[in-house]
Amino acid sequence: MKLLVMTLLALSTTFAQTITKKFVVDSFTDFGGRAYYSCDSVEDRTADFLEILGASNISVKCSGGFDHHTGWTREAFVIATFEVAQNGSYEEFELRSSDNCHLYKEIFSGVKKAFDFERVDRVRSCMRSNDSVRITGSVLK
Repeated sequence: MKLLVMTLLALSTTFAQTITKKFVVDSFTDFGGRAYYSCDSVEDRTADFLEILGASNISVKCSGGFDHHTGWTREAFVIATFEVAQNGSYEEFELRSSDNCHLYKEIFSGVKKAFDFERVDRVRSCMRSNDSVRITGSVLK
């Protein structure tokens, strides 16, 4: 009986895969301007979004971006390592922010292939630097 219970528990646990995604936050925006972000902001928002998508054991490192000390601007280069579910069930997710539309679109483009989506609702174009963003759908968690 104990063996049967342990086998059932092992089969019901969610398996995770560790993934590393490298991407660049492109400074060219949908509205024809350029936007640069500090690495602190990019790291925080990437980790938050990965958590919303159901990732765990998240580590995000960024280089480049806007340097507050020198005023230099470069694209932000991101390396995100995290775990994603390999089995489980599809659950609804929603990212909603009143600003940083361009940054969230770039993050989503950089990490979306790591997840198993059942459905992703339209990701809108960012027509101004302070546009709000809303990305919803269903993802395997």
